[in-house]
Amino acid sequence: ALGGSALPGALVRLDRPAAYPADLDRLADAGVLSMPMATFLKLGLESRQSIAVTGPDRAARTAVLRALVAGLAAEERVAWIADPGGSGPPEAAATIVTVTPPSTGEALLEEPGEADGGLADVVQWLQPGVVVFERADPARDAALVRTLRHRLGGVVFGVEAERWEAPVEDSSAAAGRPVRPSAAGGVDRRLAAAADIVVELA
Repeated sequence: ALGGSALPGALVRLDRPAAYPADLDRLADAGVLSMPMATFLKLGLESRQSIAVTGPDRAARTAVLRALVAGLAAEERVAWIADPGGSGPPEAAATIVTVTPPSTGEALLEEPGEADGGLADVVQWLQPGVVVFERADPARDAALVRTLRHRLGGVVFGVEAERWEAPVEDSSAAAGRPVRPSAAGGVDRRLAAAADIVVELA
């Protein structure tokens, strides 16, 4: 940390996040996952299951996503939908195409069935075997995740949430708007329905 009682103004803290290896077996050695879970996730990805990696801030979600992709074979093609503030994809034998959507966008995040499919059409055009959402918004990106899962199969997404369950109902539900997570956490039911396998990290 830089600062202290002898310095005027706000305290400035510089934190370096823990560096995790981009390898599932080594993540298991580091205690992020168990070895049986690492093996199960490899098999799930190979069989094109939809995998959600969820947990609170600094729960190593992106490390798990990177490790999943790093283990793919050279003939695989991956579409990595980037979080502007995230770590990005790992070095891997597979071909990785990074797609950066608008920061809070919403022009490219169209509901399915609209005349312009937006980002879903862009990703489908790339014909990836696996689509990775570095950080899926629990409410905003539900339609996009479900559309890509329906069109392409293998979708892997990270979700920042305290727990994998429906959020507390609020007045927006009655008005027909997406239900956003409560302060205590939770995941939009539509996004939860898109996952075949859920990894909850502490």
